[in-house]
Amino acid sequence: MDVPYVILVVLHITSAALAFGATIGGTGAIRRAMPLGHAAMLSAAREDSRRGGFATVGALLTLAFGLALIFYRGGFKVVTPNYHAALGFMVIELGVIFVMLKPAGQKLVAYLEANKTPDTGVVSGHIKKIAMWSGITHLLWLIMLYLMFARMGTS
Repeated sequence: MDVPYVILVVLHITSAALAFGATIGGTGAIRRAMPLGHAAMLSAAREDSRRGGFATVGALLTLAFGLALIFYRGGFKVVTPNYHAALGFMVIELGVIFVMLKPAGQKLVAYLEANKTPDTGVVSGHIKKIAMWSGITHLLWLIMLYLMFARMGTS
C-alpha cells in the first residue's frame, strides 16, 4: 500500500467534504430567521458568512491536496484529462467563491448591521443571490466529483 498516496487522498476528500457541506442550509437558516426579527436574521447571516469561510478554506485545501496528488503521481503528463478538467472547474469555483459568493454574503451582513428594521424584500433578494451562487458552486463540486470517478484514458 502506498501510504503517502492514501493520506493525500483522504485529506483531499475530507477537505472537499468540508467545502461542499459547510454551506449547505445556510440560506435556509436566514429565511427561517426572518419572522423572528432583526437579531435572529443578523445572527443567521453572520453564521452563514462564517460557514462560507470554512468552505473557502476547504476549497483551497482541496485544490492544494489535488495538486499534491497530481505531482505525487508524476505530474500533469501522467494524469488523465479528467483531472485536468477538474482542476479547471476548481479554479472556476474559487473564482465564483471569491468574486460572487463571499461578497454577496458580506453585503447581506453589512445591510443587516446598518438597518435595524430591514426590508424583508431586500433581505430576500440578498438570500436569493447567496443561494444562487452557492448552488452554482455545489453544481461545480458535483461535476468535479464525477470527473474524479470517470475514466478517460489510462491512469
